[in-house]
Amino acid sequence: MMSYAEITEADAFFAGRTEAAHWLKLSEEVKLNALERGSRMLDEAFDWKGIPANELQPLRWPRKNAVDSDGNPIDPETIPLRIRIAAMEQALYLTDPFKTLSENGIRSATAGGMSLSLSSESKHSVIAPAAAAAVRSLGVLRTPGTGAAKCGSVLRG
Repeated sequence: MMSYAEITEADAFFAGRTEAAHWLKLSEEVKLNALERGSRMLDEAFDWKGIPANELQPLRWPRKNAVDSDGNPIDPETIPLRIRIAAMEQALYLTDPFKTLSENGIRSATAGGMSLSLSSESKHSVIAPAAAAAVRSLGVLRTPGTGAAKCGSVLRG
């Protein structure tokens, strides 16, 4: 498996959540892609407690020698619920076009006549706040380096 969560689990997790209504309308392919990408993004963004349970596993969980926030050992054979929740929240975050636009500094946009309104500061975060909160006790979010620049262009057709 290349994802910490399955589509059916995510569908059930998001059912009834108004901010997740768009998720249920996505194709299975888009959902799977978002869950896989979200899982990889979490692995790239966090320094997890413990060590991988198997050196050949495609993702960084399950892990040996990991403990939860109460100091209890985490089963090295399973992926903790908090990791699965974080993967689902990250997938939701990746598939929400309105959140992505606003957090990248775009206040408004129109297509006919080409208009774009940008805010002075971008609030863009690679990791969904809900995903980061879910796994706070299982690892440390890496601090991004300084001096990074965001570039882009707007083209007229």
